[in-house]
Amino acid sequence: MFRPLLAVVASAAIGGALLLAPPAAAGSSALEGSGVPASAPEAPGAPASVQELSAPTPPAVGVPVTVPALQQWQPGGRDFVLKPGAIQLQVDPDYAAQLTADAHTFADDLHALTGRKVLVQTKKRVPGDGPGVIRMTLDPSWTEHSPEASRITVDYDVTIAGPTADGTFSGTRSVLQLLGQSDRIPGGVAHDWPQYAERSLMIDNGRKYFTPGWAEREIRELSYLKYNQFHWHIADNAGFRIESDTHPEIVSPEHWTKAQVRHLVAYAAKYHLEVIPELDMPGHMNFALRNHPDLQIADANGTRNANNLDPTNPAARTFVTEILDELIPLFPGRYIHTGGDEYTSDWNKYPVLTDWAKNKYGPDANSHDAVLDFTNYLDSIVTAHGKTMRIWNDGGQGGSQLQANKDIVLEYWSSQHGGVLAQDFLDQGYRITNADRDVLYDVPGSTTAYNNLDPREIFDQWDMTQYHPWIGENTTAPGADGVLGGQLHLWNDTPTAATEKQEAGRLQMPLRAMIQQLWGSPLNGGWDALAARALLVGTSPQWDLRTGTDQNLAHGALVWSSSRETPACHEAMLVDEDTSTRWCGVKTEPQSVVLDLGASADLGTVVLNWETAFASGYSLEVSDDLRSWTTVFATSTGDGKTDVLPVSGHGRYLRLSMTERGTKYGYSLYEIRAYPRGALVPTQFSAAVDPQTVLPVDGSATASITVTNSSSLPADVQWSAAPSAGVTVSPRSGTLQVPAGGSASADVRVSGGAEPGSATAAFTVTGRSLGETVELATAELLVTVPFPVLSAAFTGVGVTSDAAVNPPTLGVGFDGAGSSYSEQALAGAGVVPGTAFTESGVTVHWPDAAVATPNNVLANGQSVTIDAAGTAIGVLTAASYGPVSGEWVVHYTDGTSQTVVQSTPDWSSAPPAGSTVLATMAYRNSSSTGHTERRTQLFFQRIPVDPAKTVQALTLPVVSATAVRGQPALHVFDVAIG
Repeated sequence: MFRPLLAVVASAAIGGALLLAPPAAAGSSALEGSGVPASAPEAPGAPASVQELSAPTPPAVGVPVTVPALQQWQPGGRDFVLKPGAIQLQVDPDYAAQLTADAHTFADDLHALTGRKVLVQTKKRVPGDGPGVIRMTLDPSWTEHSPEASRITVDYDVTIAGPTADGTFSGTRSVLQLLGQSDRIPGGVAHDWPQYAERSLMIDNGRKYFTPGWAEREIRELSYLKYNQFHWHIADNAGFRIESDTHPEIVSPEHWTKAQVRHLVAYAAKYHLEVIPELDMPGHMNFALRNHPDLQIADANGTRNANNLDPTNPAARTFVTEILDELIPLFPGRYIHTGGDEYTSDWNKYPVLTDWAKNKYGPDANSHDAVLDFTNYLDSIVTAHGKTMRIWNDGGQGGSQLQANKDIVLEYWSSQHGGVLAQDFLDQGYRITNADRDVLYDVPGSTTAYNNLDPREIFDQWDMTQYHPWIGENTTAPGADGVLGGQLHLWNDTPTAATEKQEAGRLQMPLRAMIQQLWGSPLNGGWDALAARALLVGTSPQWDLRTGTDQNLAHGALVWSSSRETPACHEAMLVDEDTSTRWCGVKTEPQSVVLDLGASADLGTVVLNWETAFASGYSLEVSDDLRSWTTVFATSTGDGKTDVLPVSGHGRYLRLSMTERGTKYGYSLYEIRAYPRGALVPTQFSAAVDPQTVLPVDGSATASITVTNSSSLPADVQWSAAPSAGVTVSPRSGTLQVPAGGSASADVRVSGGAEPGSATAAFTVTGRSLGETVELATAELLVTVPFPVLSAAFTGVGVTSDAAVNPPTLGVGFDGAGSSYSEQALAGAGVVPGTAFTESGVTVHWPDAAVATPNNVLANGQSVTIDAAGTAIGVLTAASYGPVSGEWVVHYTDGTSQTVVQSTPDWSSAPPAGSTVLATMAYRNSSSTGHTERRTQLFFQRIPVDPAKTVQALTLPVVSATAVRGQPALHVFDVAIG
């Protein structure tokens, strides 16, 4: 189904209440005492209804909801309530040097979240004394868990403490998440800490350029979720994305300046994220080596590999040393990543490597040893800068005489190259991070499971003990020493496969699944339970992907789905504003998707762009808490394609429940769009003014503009008047709320000019659709000031003498073609100036006008004063190029009017039956041919009027102000009442 809507193409305050389950039953002690897990089991059992089956599982225990879940929560104390007015954020003066900058960052986020002013104060006060402030402090003696541990004490006010500034800042993220759900935080104490020290997202900026704004938004989102590293893959075969003064020839046209890099590093530090730059070498260097073929490695035939540096070439080592020495100082963090992966799949292809290694390390050395020597050389450069080097794990293996230095951190992505297990690296003394390519890689454009992040897989089917299993089982013990953490990866092997906004959307739910794995806090119920928490917590306060006039509340929303039929059918594709990408669900019922719109909203329209596999039976529901759902639309006769659905409901969460397939396939949707009430305007509007002609009495008259809405959607529209010169309309504009299938009206006062004549006031009806003003309908009001007598309005010359058929005053003649009535032919028919004709009790007169002078009005909305009563108005008239039909408006002195439609016969054609012919002439005159044997006629027309009223004036039809050859015109010689 499709209902036309305009532009359907491709607040700071967060609504909803903090979701707290009912308190434990009397006598229960499930949460009593300290050290209680902050996430007890989710609601048990198999839900009986489709409604329960088709949504994420909301938390069932009365604890604050965060992502990742809190490690421990002990209830008690008074609730904190965010009072009206400015938010007070107080920094402990003992630790002002460590915390003030973080307090301002927190204040920025609080302002973005609530829209309120935030006062940052350095002030010492006793916790719990009120008046409901947020305090930041340190507890250096609390070293039980992690430097990033936080303790949040809620007792009328909120006190956030950590052993370090990192810990206190982590606590601010929890408080920010809680205040995003409600202005109330329950009394109690939360203890929280990460299981893994390093929690990272890698972005492939080498193959695809990302804008600074995108990176900053991603950093805020990572910080909101308590990640602490931003792995920035800056260089690869497709690009070198950072400015270089020593080697400007290697830099991509689209790149980051050093100033932009410094800003990003500082911005990340502000949010407690460490930027880890990666300059991939000696492989993946095509772009940097384009102008340096002499530095490329050559095979036995002398053929150079444009992607790979020759690590045995001293000039190559000088080249990379100059680059690293220049760029490393831009990054104050602990780590520099030098790649080291995928140098070659055929280690015997480059004899120069083996020969060099044997020459340096003896006859048993192999080609790997040459590359490992280069790796360790890079390590010496990095350590000389006071940094620790990181590489991909396949860059640290394979040598017979040499190993990568043990101080190098290995990011374990693949066991395919070299066959070394993760535990083997740990046993050798390396530190590693989990970068499992089968689970933690996203490659837009790829269709394989291992290149498409799936949050359900990350959380339900995988954990941090599992590594890439190419060679078989590949695990480490839970919490094994030497495992620093893990990271998700966004690779851009096909840079154009997705926009940067689409890539941000693909990461949203996987980031939440991964951080829960890295945080390691207790959480039962699987992905559906974590997804509910993610939807309740939402995105960081400044996340919104919408820009400008974009009113699609679903754009960039967090999305949960009950299934994903194929790996590449990401849920995020439902809200990426791209109708070429799709989500797909399995072939069983029911299936559903749930969107977090970011804040409670009054919804007016939902648009579903179905793929071939559509749902014939489905419903839309809204909720503010993921528990109580209200149905706003349901159908059992869906036919696919694009459904534009009028809805009326209020909520933050939108659920599409699919209960019946329309095809043999599963379910598939390109896009879901959700618009607030009034954001989209239907096209089925019309407008009219009543009356269409006004005759201002005592200088003004009243008219109404009426807008009719034929669609099934209510709408707010705006109307405006554009009167011509001499006319005033008051008011000139207004707004109408037009119900679906109904009308709405507004009255205006209209004034005309002082001089007789007619003018118009054009009315335009517009609406706002997707932020743009669009025209919906138009109407025109005729405003006329009456002439005292009809002859005062004469403009047309209708009679010439046979002796002078083309006098200077003739102009275009009666018909616009130079023709006219003949004075002599009229006299022969008994018509001379002043001749009276009486019909139906009304007497009209042939104009007492000299020949070749104006003797008729070309009807175009003029009015003539009548100021008398009677039963009818008589009109002496004829049409040229007729017949001509028009509306005659009779105005009464009591302010009422009536409209009569009359059809006037042509002056020189056989009249229709029933016409009242006053005179017939045998010929007419022509300015070009003279006497023309063609008859002409004069007609009488009767306009009935109310005899009980006095007629003030008669308005002639709007036809034409001038006679034009071939165009209809209506000529009026006299009007009278009788």
